[in-house]
Amino acid sequence: MSMLSLLSISTSCYWVFTVTQTKMITFILKLPPIYMKRILLLLSLLVACILGRPAAARAQSTALQFNDRIAYISDSLYSKGRQWGIMFVAARSSKDFASLKPSREALERFIGDKIKEVTNMKDVKNSKPLRMAMIGFLSYEGDMVAKAFRPLESLKSTATEAEIEAALDKLTELSKNEAGELAKLSAAQEAYARDNGFAIQAAKEEGKN
Repeated sequence: MSMLSLLSISTSCYWVFTVTQTKMITFILKLPPIYMKRILLLLSLLVACILGRPAAARAQSTALQFNDRIAYISDSLYSKGRQWGIMFVAARSSKDFASLKPSREALERFIGDKIKEVTNMKDVKNSKPLRMAMIGFLSYEGDMVAKAFRPLESLKSTATEAEIEAALDKLTELSKNEAGELAKLSAAQEAYARDNGFAIQAAKEEGKN
């Protein structure tokens, strides 16, 4: 469909809406005063409902959106880390450890970008503890990637199993606190949800194994 056709349709819709709206107002103005009062009362009640009760719901929705954004970043980080793990299995089989570099660099870029993003996010309904917990977790993961993932790329195709295991032992050592850091993030997320009146669905652990 051409832009001209779309413009024509949009213009037609606008005029249909305008004419309909004008007819409705004219109809209301011609009603007897008793009906006019009832209509005004109904409109007043409608406005009160929109501006009253939903205010709390809108605040909760905003808090929920903030939480969902944090959860999305965490899930994306896990996904990218899993991709690196798959690449490592292939690299170990082929002894082409240099092939890990693009995946590691993408992971580092993601972490750096998300640290900036979360740092600049506006807090919603006392979200600072959750936001700082996310920054802490991202910083921990970034440090682990730099200190443990990067050295694995330096392994030669002639690397022995002992050398590979030594590099993996370093990764294991550096990742031993990961569960604790993730627990801090989860605790902050649960506290934020509790304070803002929404529940967090428990993650399906089997989906991560």
